[in-house]
Amino acid sequence: MTAVTSYEKCSQCGFEAGVNDLDCCTDELEFDCRRCGHSESVAWVTAEDGTRIGWKNEILDGHGAVWATRPGAGVSTSYGLRSAREVEEAAQKMRDSIAKGELDGNSSYVTRWNAEDKSVEVVAGKWLPLAEEDQQRQDDDLEQKSSSEIDNVCEEGNR
Repeated sequence: MTAVTSYEKCSQCGFEAGVNDLDCCTDELEFDCRRCGHSESVAWVTAEDGTRIGWKNEILDGHGAVWATRPGAGVSTSYGLRSAREVEEAAQKMRDSIAKGELDGNSSYVTRWNAEDKSVEVVAGKWLPLAEEDQQRQDDDLEQKSSSEIDNVCEEGNR
């Protein structure tokens, strides 16, 4: 599979860095907003024999989103939430996981989408604006390296 990932503005909340994935082999498209949980997809509909017979366009309103990052790992998982109950359950699980040290409390979060006033509220964890998130990731990467590794990198850069 060859895919192209780009960032686009979310049609639900206006977040500028919604993730748009295009499968270049199938022309299928998937959009996910990690701020409000909004999701859109365009995928082939196939017959029982596997032949393509049309397209399916699915739009799922977000009720919130999860962004979960393990401490020091730099690996994050995100997904949209589809109901108020899912938001509350995810928020409690997030709080518990942060308290146990299983998730990074400075870069993991659960949000709730308020459709009436078109706003997003962080209900667990901490939302970082993109520039701060990139800086946090760089800081975490530096903390993981020993001072000798950093010295080696600096020496190689000066050659």
